[in-house]
Amino acid sequence: MNEVESFFVPQPKAGVPQETPVSWGGKPGDKLRVTAHPRAKCPRVVAGMDGTFNVYVVEPPENGRANRAIQKALADYLDMAPSLLTLVSGESFKQKIFIVIR
Repeated sequence: MNEVESFFVPQPKAGVPQETPVSWGGKPGDKLRVTAHPRAKCPRVVAGMDGTFNVYVVEPPENGRANRAIQKALADYLDMAPSLLTLVSGESFKQKIFIVIR
């Protein structure tokens, strides 16, 4: 039997711009789909209506610098510690999956 993966889908709040940080409403084990945008002019996180997070960071994709910056930006956006997010897929790709631990 195939197990269906569950991803956290951010729920937009009425009257709140999507770039405004949200409080974490998920649970440990949730997977977050992220589209990385390294070498961006302006760092920001935008929650998409399809459940993905577009994370823009100024760091280049060299030696894991962009991945660490994406992890920190996403954690700041979700108002949680960066150590609670672990990159499980997409280390060297634009499409990434982070999992929430604890």
